[in-house]
Amino acid sequence: MSATGTGTLSYLWQRDGVNTPVPGFVDLTGSNFPSLSIDQASLLEDGARFRVRVSASVGTTTTSEAVLTVLPRSGVSYPRSWSTGQLLERFEDQTVFPRGAMADDGGASILFLRIDAAGARTLYAVRATIGASGPHQFGTPRQIDLQASGAQLPLPPAADGDTSISSFAIASAPNGNAVAVWNTFSPCTAQTYQTSGDCRYLVMARYVAASDRWEPAERLFDIPSRDFVGRIDDRGDLLLAYNGWERTGTTVTQVPALAWRAAGASTFTTQRFGGLNVDRFNHGLDANGRLLLVGEATRNGGVTLVSYEGSVSMGFGAEQTVASVTGNGLILGRMVLGRNGRALMVWQQGTGTQAQQFGSARDLGGGNWASPQMLPIPAFSFVTVADSGSGRLFDMNSCQAVDFGSSGWASVATALTPPRTPCFSGGILVTRDGGFLSVGGRTIWSLYDGVARAYIKPAGNPLAPADLLFGTVIQDGLFVPLSIMYSSQSGVGLVLSASPWSSLPTPSAPDGVRTTEPNIWGWTLR
Repeated sequence: MSATGTGTLSYLWQRDGVNTPVPGFVDLTGSNFPSLSIDQASLLEDGARFRVRVSASVGTTTTSEAVLTVLPRSGVSYPRSWSTGQLLERFEDQTVFPRGAMADDGGASILFLRIDAAGARTLYAVRATIGASGPHQFGTPRQIDLQASGAQLPLPPAADGDTSISSFAIASAPNGNAVAVWNTFSPCTAQTYQTSGDCRYLVMARYVAASDRWEPAERLFDIPSRDFVGRIDDRGDLLLAYNGWERTGTTVTQVPALAWRAAGASTFTTQRFGGLNVDRFNHGLDANGRLLLVGEATRNGGVTLVSYEGSVSMGFGAEQTVASVTGNGLILGRMVLGRNGRALMVWQQGTGTQAQQFGSARDLGGGNWASPQMLPIPAFSFVTVADSGSGRLFDMNSCQAVDFGSSGWASVATALTPPRTPCFSGGILVTRDGGFLSVGGRTIWSLYDGVARAYIKPAGNPLAPADLLFGTVIQDGLFVPLSIMYSSQSGVGLVLSASPWSSLPTPSAPDGVRTTEPNIWGWTLR
């Protein structure tokens, strides 16, 4: 742009909140120039608005807005290949259950357990640096199941001495913030779900990407099951979902429950949602700390689909009804809340003699769910919401997808049409822009680009060396992909496995060198 004025002119470019952590226009630091260049724009930036404030000695003026248009890539535009597997953790006493979550830049947070000869379990975290180019590396493991004092959780120990961590999970925000959630055991009290013996407690720790540190672990409250998950946003807001409980007389019933905490707060707020089906409820946290819960309620001889909207600062508001049927003909499928506050939900509903798939959408901050639409697809596997607000529903059995745009759900399904079948390989990770990375038990892999709507790499049929992580077929059962990660923003991926090799298979040595216990291995894709 060009501007004229008295004296020296200064420029401050601004952009709106599309794909940013806050709504409205925000300043772009270091942009004191009459022109603005955007390198490697992705389809997630499509529709972003820009303007510039020009200042001189006599005042300031702001230009009209310019809208960025990003065109999809056409077809397969770049290759992908796997690195040689790297040993993350060698079996000493025992290492098990690697889990990981990836940020947009390809950095990943990884958890695993160490179990010593006496059976004591400790939880460790590793940071992985995997860029689109340059070296990749795995950091030094850090024990994270520690309190601020450095003492290991739980305190005091369980009555029978068992402090086992029996389950854990990890989630990452786009900027690399992460939250680890796990359970451990301590003696029950008069206020827990049972009043004698040992009870399960929920524990969490937060990773702050800006300072590269894990905060001390916090034991929160008792939980009657191992069903829990955590969410975190770029600001550091937290949402934990778990099975809570309610007691009526001597009967304890499990119910859906959420706990949330704003980035700068010191305590969690909790809420139990009695009356909802504990086996079918979905939840979400957007980039601005807004919350959403959907679930099934059994009422008046039928099933009602309900939702609750809230925020980490204000809690939840009143219940909203999405759909209702007589009998048991409604089954909640999936609900996904995008970073910009758009929610997409799909469910199955009986229509006469057969079940049909339905979908709806809403934007947080006002309004209701859109009228349900019947979807042109026989089943559903995954739902995604891009930062731009567009979405996609996948049925991986029929290899079809249904797109969501400004006019709602599409009336015709789109075939994924892999050049070779099947359309995915086994374990699968779906990205928020509608792509996926899949890796199967025999190391067969495939990759679908959600922006180009095309396969970068289909599953092999018949198999070729490029279809396999090791370049050769291995025996069934020796490789299990325990955690699959992929960032479509940086184009890199990571697969973790606990596999019984000290040296990996190669085309010339397809059995590798085996051990009696599993080592943790990682493979990077870029």
